[in-house]
Amino acid sequence: MKKLLSIFGICTIVSASWWGFSVRDNDYMMATLGDSASTAFNAASEWNNLGLSWSSGSEIESHFVRLKRQYPGKRVRVANFAVPGVDSSDIERQARQASRVELDYVTILIGSNDLCRGDISEFRDRMISAVGILTSKSPDVKILISSTPNIVQAREVAKDLKCERIWSKVMERCNVSDADKFYDNWWKLNAILDVISQNNEQVKFSDAVMLRKIEPDSISRIDCFHPNLFAQERISELTWKQGWWK
Repeated sequence: MKKLLSIFGICTIVSASWWGFSVRDNDYMMATLGDSASTAFNAASEWNNLGLSWSSGSEIESHFVRLKRQYPGKRVRVANFAVPGVDSSDIERQARQASRVELDYVTILIGSNDLCRGDISEFRDRMISAVGILTSKSPDVKILISSTPNIVQAREVAKDLKCERIWSKVMERCNVSDADKFYDNWWKLNAILDVISQNNEQVKFSDAVMLRKIEPDSISRIDCFHPNLFAQERISELTWKQGWWK
């Protein structure tokens, strides 16, 4: 078991792994990379709710579930390598871990913790490297990169939910008190992802998460920060529409 820092610094998770995995000819291989948004952290119950992940969940209308309908003759297999609390410094490791098998489809949603820490200086190089790892190991892979959410907007909504006490803890690890700096980095970070997709025909970028207005009914009541079950379903729907299949 790996010890991890979530945004609150108190989460543990066992990451998925595929070494020793026997892949059949008709298998369609999917991997989920990213942070707590893709593990459905605190979406319905405390810690990770992998079955509710917008990307890999089996209990909601996730990308994984949609792929099974898209390819009824295939055995769609998925593993979630996302880790709560990480920033882009972990994305290359996740890409290498996932690439132990040849992949058909990958989703990536990461960057919120880079924004929380106020440093996106290495974000571009890390993301380009991760995409390179995935495409070199899987020449036909389709990659969907999601934009990052508006954390400042989430904080304002949380105030309306009377979450000031919880957010005082959040701010210890995610200081977005300087809204101007956050928005400057936020736009730059998402623009980086957009350019990466424009320069690589195997990558599509979805701006749905950054453009989605965060409503009170979409925030976890456990931590007043993470996407809840409703939001996970909505993220799946919106990103799928902007992805490889309509």
